[in-house]
This record gives sequence, structure tokens and C-alpha cells, in this order.
Amino acid sequence: MDIPLYKMIMNKTIKNKIFLLILIWGVVNSLFGKNINLEVCFPEGINLQRLSVYFDNGRLDKHITPVIKNNKWILTDSFFDCYATISFYYWRENDKGFVKGYKFWISEKPAKIIFNPKLKSLDNPFTESNTVNAISHNELYKKKVDVDIQQARLQIDRFLYQNIDSFDIQPQRREKFQTMVDSLALVDLKMISMHPNDYYFLYYYFDYVVLVRNSISAKEELEFFRNTFPNSLKLTQLGFNIENTLKSRINSKKGSESPSFKVLDINKKEFSSSNLKGKYILLDFWASWCLPCLQLTPKIQELREKYPENKLEIISISLDTEFASFSRALKKTNTSYVHVFGNQEIVKNYAVGPIPQYILIDPSGKVIYNKEQEQDTNIVKLQSLLMNLIKVE
Repeated sequence: MDIPLYKMIMNKTIKNKIFLLILIWGVVNSLFGKNINLEVCFPEGINLQRLSVYFDNGRLDKHITPVIKNNKWILTDSFFDCYATISFYYWRENDKGFVKGYKFWISEKPAKIIFNPKLKSLDNPFTESNTVNAISHNELYKKKVDVDIQQARLQIDRFLYQNIDSFDIQPQRREKFQTMVDSLALVDLKMISMHPNDYYFLYYYFDYVVLVRNSISAKEELEFFRNTFPNSLKLTQLGFNIENTLKSRINSKKGSESPSFKVLDINKKEFSSSNLKGKYILLDFWASWCLPCLQLTPKIQELREKYPENKLEIISISLDTEFASFSRALKKTNTSYVHVFGNQEIVKNYAVGPIPQYILIDPSGKVIYNKEQEQDTNIVKLQSLLMNLIKVE
């Protein structure tokens, strides 16, 4: 039976109104934000020098130093999405890296996270917790993600931990690791497509697919995002972040024209892509809390000392949100290239995910090296490329 024209028009009008309401809600939510009030009770005897805490308000994931009194810490702030995310990490004694991060979603309701007051493990004090109006990511992961996928991801993590130092000298291990990652990504997409209306799987898509180095192109990931999730999720702040990240990644991949930039270094001197044309530009994205970044810093300094500034400009952009932490790390590194602090725009424009990230731009403004794309763990490929491009007298 044919549907009357007036009903078709009404149905279309209703759909348009619903879409408009969703859009307005998303814009208002992202503009004005919501308030968070969180109390955290830490275990007794925790070593604050090994503790790192991050607060993601939807727009910015910032490192914060909690002021703890009597094992308690109060966080009051604003957030701009369905939830704010608070993350806790604890450095290993040997400084090899973080243990697994423990993340919680917080809403507008006053919340509390109580970690087991008695430390059971000196290396991992956050394994047990009780919460009020806080949602544990780890519990959600166990509940929502297929068991087979959880096991596969554990195997990948173990393989990476055991073999990452040998990737450059034993490329077959790197290839095996990448095959494992790529296979899991395809399984992830299948699972996500079965839960398109669940906000958790939007988050999962961003965290476990978009931000992971797999062989799926940014263009394919963007198409999957647009075709899978409804407008109600695409118009959240997280949805905007996914869209913008993938667009920026497409623009900053090897072979693309580099996104233009203009930055001020810590001495208030301006550097811009337009003024630097005619020389090679190496962008170095790092942070004081990133151990792999600090391990590669001497190699970047070697490049600075080897190649003259009129042929190669090195601009280091910190992802730190606390100047004190950035400044302390800078004094320890003793580097002589350009340093930029507090510029989130260039970080977003170059779709920086895992760090350290290095991008090399040629004199015409084209991206000719992207560490994430090259999977160049110890920047051996970058060193070789510069050696061939810039002749030193």
C-alpha cells in the first residue's frame, strides 16, 4: 500500500527535528561542559614519585599531579562528553614502563574511588577498588568484550613486552607482531559493528582501533566510523574527536602535503611552516612522562649536532599539560633544538596518537617520513633517510 505524501513529509520532518535536537545537544554539551566532583582514596604507602594520573575531559587528556592528604584526593573540574575519564598508572621500580592503566568513567554525580588501603603489590597497587558513581573500564572490558578477543590482546601485549627491543635487528618478530595486531583489528571491527548504539564501543573503537598501529588505512577507518555509528554517537565530543583525528591522519600521512602550522617556542620566537619552506623540518612529539621519548632524545640531539640549521630545523612539541614537569625533563635532556609547550592545535592537526612520534617534512612542504607509518621503533629509517637527503661537508 502506498504511503500518503503528507505522511512521508511528516516522517521526514520528524527525523529532521530529531537530528537537529541531537546536534543542538551535542553543541551545547561541548560548549558549556558539566561539573565533576571526585574523591579518590589511595592505598597506604603509595610512592607518589611513581604515580601518574590523567584526566580526560573530552577535549583534552591532561596529566595532573594530585595533592593527597591523609591518602585522599579531591578532583573538581569540568568535562564535555557523556563521561570524563580518570586514569591511574604506576611506574615499575626498574623504570621499564607503566603497569596496566586503570581507568574509570565519571559523570556529573558525585563519585568516589576507593583503592584497597593495604598494598598487596608494590608494582601494582590499583588492582582492587570499590566505587560510587564511577564505572571501571576494566570491568566494562571484561563484561562487554568477547573472551577470545581479550585473550588475543593479552598474547599481543606479552609478545610486545618480550620482543620490542629486538624489532630493529630481527624484523621477522616485528612482522609477526604486526600480523597479530592486524588480525585482531579485523575481529574488533566485526564485534563493534554488532553494537553500533553502545557508547562503550564508540570508545573502544577509538582506543583499540583508531589509536592502534594497524594496517587499516585512516580513510577506511573513517568510512567505518561514518557508516557504523548513529548520529547520536557521532555528534558526541568523542565522535568529533574520532572524525577529526582520522581526517588529520589522512592529511599528515607520508606523501601528503603537510598541515600548515605556526608555533611559539619557549622563548616566544615564532616558527611557521611557511617561513621554514626551503629546508627540512623534523617535528618531534613527546612528553616528560613518556619513557620511550626520553630514550630517543639523545638520538634526536645527535641529528641536531650533525646537520646544520639552514638545512634541517628540529621542532620538539611537548604533550605535557604541566609546565613544571616539562621544564624538569627539559633540563635533564640538555638539548639544543626548538622546544614548544602548550600548543594543542599542532598536535591535533598532525593526529598524534602514540608517542614518540616524528614527522619529517621536505623543503616543498610534503610529508616524507611518519614514524608511526614506518613503524620505525628506534628511528633507524629516519637516520638513514636524512643521511641520504642532507649531505654534510
